[in-house]
Amino acid sequence: MRYFKSRDTADDIVQETFLRLCRTTTVFASEKHLENWLIKTAANLCKNRIRHLSNHPAAAFDDAAVEALDQRAFDQYSLDEVEKDAREFIGEHLDALPEDLRDIINLRYFDENDTATIAETIGISKRNVYVRLHRARKFLRERIEREGVSHA
Repeated sequence: MRYFKSRDTADDIVQETFLRLCRTTTVFASEKHLENWLIKTAANLCKNRIRHLSNHPAAAFDDAAVEALDQRAFDQYSLDEVEKDAREFIGEHLDALPEDLRDIINLRYFDENDTATIAETIGISKRNVYVRLHRARKFLRERIEREGVSHA
């Protein structure tokens, strides 16, 4: 939230970061890789927003946009805070998943298992692992689009 004094603008960035996670086809090699991807994506979205506002002065009439241009806020920005916000946001939405879909997400992205290992671990086919991963991502994407940012 250090890039933007407006909580709404910061929440928009966190939401867009998570939506991009849901849409990505990237297979993360580890939780640290996922973490780094989230941080880099959020930071880039913040920088893009500031760049856009600088190049489009008419957008500066929006109070949140004026605050976004405050260089002091930009200088105080902390990647740790983006990571904390992203973790809270992701955690809230993952908790909403049905248990079988949450387990698949945890096994795949946080425990770093491949589909064959997941299939063997929980006793389903590899195809079913892919189906459940797809359903989990779809559930998360739809929930975020429907409810927006729900943490504050």
